[in-house]
Amino acid sequence: MAAHRLYGHHAVLAALENPLRRPKRLWITAENKALVPKQPPCSVEVVDKQALHKLAPLGAVHQGWVLDCALLEQPALEDILDQEPETIVVLDQVTDPQNIGGIIRSAAALGAAAVVVQDRHAPGETPALVKTACGGFERVPYIGVTNLSRSLTDLQAAGYWCIGFSEHADVSFAPKLFSQKTVLVFGAEGEGMRRLVTERCDQLARLPTNPDFPSLNVTSTVTAVLLSRVLAD
Repeated sequence: MAAHRLYGHHAVLAALENPLRRPKRLWITAENKALVPKQPPCSVEVVDKQALHKLAPLGAVHQGWVLDCALLEQPALEDILDQEPETIVVLDQVTDPQNIGGIIRSAAALGAAAVVVQDRHAPGETPALVKTACGGFERVPYIGVTNLSRSLTDLQAAGYWCIGFSEHADVSFAPKLFSQKTVLVFGAEGEGMRRLVTERCDQLARLPTNPDFPSLNVTSTVTAVLLSRVLAD
């Protein structure tokens, strides 16, 4: 399995605590040594910040933590459905790793079971994505599928109500739009959802906003607002 380097306090610590992760080597600064688990799952080397600057990607805010590890194996969507979770997030062609990382962080904080993307139109596990997720990447499956519209059909067959979000929808999002098992579908930052994905949704809705400022691109903030409303009702 391919190896890469994660960086950042929360991202690396969560990876070390994840039994499904395969860490190989950890580099940290001296002030972070006491925060490492007492029985770390890999070798640990204390280095100075200049050494970490060279180990981490150029410009990375590593916070004194860099971890060499294998990519995290992700479950299939079918495996998640066997657990009958209440809420799943689907992203259609959202491509910004930091945006996706923020969405995963919101999903982890608010209790969504998974974030699903189309594998050909979304980034894989990148260090920037994992860093932005702030440990959430180790807790929320990030599942790539071949065909999003077909996966939505599978979710509907499993009893999920699929709500697609569009600023052009006639209906404002409200609790009455969803049942207990819900899929929230978000489109790309500029283009929105593709036609087939849009047509597959059970309901289209928009986020209620100030009419003088109606447009909000898909972000972790928007995801957090909608997840909090779904999971609170």
